[in-house]
Amino acid sequence: MNLEYFNQKRILVTGGNGYIAYNLIKALKNIELTITRFDSRVDKWSEFDNNCKIKFKNIEGDIRDKEILESVLLNYDIIFHFAAQTSVYISDLNPVSDININLIPLVNILDICEKKALSPIIIFSGTATEVGLNKKLFVNESVKDYPVTIYDLNKLLAETYLNYYCRKGIVKGAILRLANVYGPGPKSSAQERGVVNLMVKRAINKIPLTAYGNGEFVRDYIFIDDIINAFLTAAENIDKINGQYFYIGSGEGHSIIDMFKIIVERAFIRIGYRPNIQNIDPPENLALIEKRSFVADINKFVKYTKWQPTMDLTKGIDLTIEYFLNK
Repeated sequence: MNLEYFNQKRILVTGGNGYIAYNLIKALKNIELTITRFDSRVDKWSEFDNNCKIKFKNIEGDIRDKEILESVLLNYDIIFHFAAQTSVYISDLNPVSDININLIPLVNILDICEKKALSPIIIFSGTATEVGLNKKLFVNESVKDYPVTIYDLNKLLAETYLNYYCRKGIVKGAILRLANVYGPGPKSSAQERGVVNLMVKRAINKIPLTAYGNGEFVRDYIFIDDIINAFLTAAENIDKINGQYFYIGSGEGHSIIDMFKIIVERAFIRIGYRPNIQNIDPPENLALIEKRSFVADINKFVKYTKWQPTMDLTKGIDLTIEYFLNK
């Protein structure tokens, strides 16, 4: 990845107050460019006050409001679309509300781009769960999608709209379907997201870690820095990947219980206390999508962009423990 590609770029980040946005901005802090952070609430991040070359513009507003979007959308080079409601449970409780935040804003962005003759690169944050209850452990882009939640259905529909506008030549864009992301940064917006970070916090606060059942399901855990590199690499290589989606993960699988054990052992090394792991019964309303194993086959994205994940789970957990201990 060549960070100089972003020199003097004009970038819009929706969901600009969030976890991925924070880390993306941190990665670009030494590049002279303009970033507009757009979110319902935009906090001041004091760590970017010094030795940061970014020129910031912060806009607070409701991304569901098309009039606000029309005022926000200018002649940007790149839009990183992170704004979303990410709770599977909230989505299922209120499908119409989920459509209004996880689908309609992107449709409006695309419509405004067409009517205003804007042609940004749009990199969309998807989710690996869109594929549904995959039968194969390793999943690539050839596996047919069968979403089993409203959340995943709307994310998939949003992808379809973006691809349609890419085919029309209105914008260039790509979708990154993310596996389980963890690492330093502000809290994820949904309680059930960010389980690694949640369990790290419990461990360093000497609180037992709780696993549903025996924790046998396998997940792909990818460190936040690798995710940010993937987003930046996607924008830089848009001509190679335009109109496509990719699974982004570490390419390695760990059972949930094994991930917990790594956290416990690394926490013990750091704080001298080994928290317990408690196996508990899953709640009756546990989402069906939680009952699956998944590892991302990342070969297609690697082939097109040369991106590679660099952080193994143990080292990533060490860095996450250190971050939260120093908060």
